[in-house]
Formats: sequence, C-alpha cells, structure tokens
Amino acid sequence: MGVKSRSVDASAEFGLPAAILDGPDLGHASDMVLLIHGLSANARSWSLLSSRLPPDVMSISVDLRGRGGSFFLDGPWGVANHAHDLGRLLDSLGVAQRLLVVGHSMGAFVATTFALLYPDRVRGLVLVEGGVELSRPLIDWDDRGGSHPFGARRVDPEAVYQDGVEIILDPRVVAALEEVECPAELLRAEKGMPDQSGPLISQETVDRATSRMSGLRVTTVPAVNHNTIVLSPGGADAVAAAIRRQL
Repeated sequence: MGVKSRSVDASAEFGLPAAILDGPDLGHASDMVLLIHGLSANARSWSLLSSRLPPDVMSISVDLRGRGGSFFLDGPWGVANHAHDLGRLLDSLGVAQRLLVVGHSMGAFVATTFALLYPDRVRGLVLVEGGVELSRPLIDWDDRGGSHPFGARRVDPEAVYQDGVEIILDPRVVAALEEVECPAELLRAEKGMPDQSGPLISQETVDRATSRMSGLRVTTVPAVNHNTIVLSPGGADAVAAAIRRQL
C-alpha cells in the first residue's frame, strides 16, 4: 500500500507556502516530521524519504517561497523569512505538537533558524549537508537571469541568489546551530558537489561544530554526494535512519 499523499496550496494573501503531506492524517499520527528542501529544490525532493518513514508518522514537505508550488510567492526571501513562513504554515494546519525538523542544504540553515525562533515547536533536528560552515558556496553563479546549475524547475532565480548569498555573508545563519538547545544530528555526505572530489563539510568543520555543541551527533554517509544523499535510495535510507533515531 502506498503512502497517503495530499497537497496544500500556497496563499499569497496569508504568506503561506505550499506543502505535501504524507502519511496518516493529523489526528492519527504518532509523530510528525517537517521536511525542508535545499536551495533550488522543492518538496518533491523528499519523495524517496517519505516512503521510508514509519507508517504512523506524518511528514510535511514544504515548498519554500519562490520554489515549486510556492513559486509565485514574492520576497522578501532569507532564512528567517522562510522560518516564519513555516510557523504560519503549521498554524494553518493546526499543528500544535513538537516536530522533528529535517533540512537539506540551505534547508538545514532554515531548520536551525526555525528551531531558534520557535523552540517550543521543535523536538529535534536532522541536518543533511547543511547548517554548518561549508567548504564552498552553494551558488557559484552571479547571473540572476541565468540557468541555475541544478536545473530545477519552477524556481525563482532571484530567490536562489539572495538565499545563497545570505548563507555566505551572514555569520548569524551559520552560528544559529550553536544556540539551539534541542537534540541534533548532522549527516555529512562522503562526496561534495557533483564536480567536487572532497566533502562539502570538512572534518575541520565537524570538529569545530562538535566542540561547540557537545550533544551534536555526526554521521558520514558513504558513496553519496551533496545531492544524492536525498535523491538516491541509499541516501534516503540514511536520512530515514537518522529520523528514526530521534522519534
């Protein structure tokens, strides 16, 4: 039997992003997981993961402002603005319980900021290839009108540019994890970007993060890169295992 899936449309009037809900209905879910995609991705990047979650877990895969079903939502963008969008989305869905928040790439930075702004809504974090200092920027292009390297459909180039630049230039975005008090696990891909030989998250960064946050668990996932850690069966298995460790 497949995973029950339904969609929530975005609302420009109320500043609500679109989302895909998988698993049982709100009243029948034993646990809930909020899934936040990467810089130029969308909610459907979590499709492999959603099918691997326990059947009594409900997942909420959001389309961040300027991507996917939220493509028509204008700025302001930025990590904190995305976090506030998530708070409004959860209010609109009637979600009162604490969730496990999972973020990939830029979504991991949104996750840590969300946990900082809404500590009463977060029971734990799974940070996938993000949320800490990266060895290279998530964007290496400066043509707002050009094609993004990942070729994602329905993505606003200006949203990608501004969000990517903020992660590079605003030290508060990277430092947010150090102020978070909930349990957290960092998943680090063995390989970096598709054109990168080494990891995107260096061992030096791992050592620094664990020294500053004693409860941070770090897992290196073999044979995957920054993208395939969520887009391949093996990567999705690793993320699902990390989620089960905190449920």
